[in-house]
Amino acid sequence: MGQGLEGGHRKWYQTAMNIGASGSVMANRYNYYDLDRTYRNAFGLPLMRMTFDYKANEHKMGEHAAKTIKRHRQVDDPRT
Repeated sequence: MGQGLEGGHRKWYQTAMNIGASGSVMANRYNYYDLDRTYRNAFGLPLMRMTFDYKANEHKMGEHAAKTIKRHRQVDDPRT
């Protein structure tokens, strides 16, 4: 390794973390699986197709998750 890269490893080792979020959606008539009539796999079987439309609640959940993660990131920032 080059000296700059090695020095970077020493300086930043164990100083980063990942923040993630996940959510779930209640079943409803607009989100469903069905068999595709056009596309088939190598065995000739129809492929599974998923239809999913984001509704207002899913957008609200995403916005809430983004705000919460941003707030936690600001609180946990060691530079502040």
